Amino acid sequence: MSLQGHGGAGASHAGVGRPAPLPASPGKTHAFSRLAGTGPAWTAVGTLVRNQLLRLRTAELIRRAGGLALAASRCRVSKSTLARYASSNPDDAECFVPIDVVHDLERHAGAPLVTAELCLLAGGAFVAHPVMPPCRQDLLVQLAAQAREQSDLTTAICLAVADGVVSRDEAALALLEQEEVLRLGAAMRARLMLIVEEAP
Repeated sequence: MSLQGHGGAGASHAGVGRPAPLPASPGKTHAFSRLAGTGPAWTAVGTLVRNQLLRLRTAELIRRAGGLALAASRCRVSKSTLARYASSNPDDAECFVPIDVVHDLERHAGAPLVTAELCLLAGGAFVAHPVMPPCRQDLLVQLAAQAREQSDLTTAICLAVADGVVSRDEAALALLEQEEVLRLGAAMRARLMLIVEEAP
């Protein structure tokens, strides 16, 4: 799952102020888990980046859940408290959205925005299990689909490394193929789990 671009300071959605842009970190990716530097300076930068990412996703979650007023009616906290979770005000620097509020709002937003960000910050990726009725007949169909996508991923990577330099576009294409492999793998896992759970 890839991250979207970050909005600039001053932008707002449904009354939620968007946090300021992330600080520049030359040579480092934005994922907190990939901040390879060490020492107090990098620790401070890593914490700042992590907090800013979480506030950006929280602001987007509130917007997708209907804005401050509607989002507040869909969880246990008030509009003013929700606004603090997405605020870039220094007074709110230690104020973060609780996990139960995240769960409530993500159900209404239709997307695991904060949860997916936490997965990325932990060095992983969020892959949703598809909802499907129990079925034993199409495992081979799913396996064939997985094999095709794995082949596409292999082709994309081989082409990317053929000249010794992997471009941004080549990496993006390979990433799309990898995400499809993960999606199909999750679908296979969910179907197998259904069979296991229904077994006498």
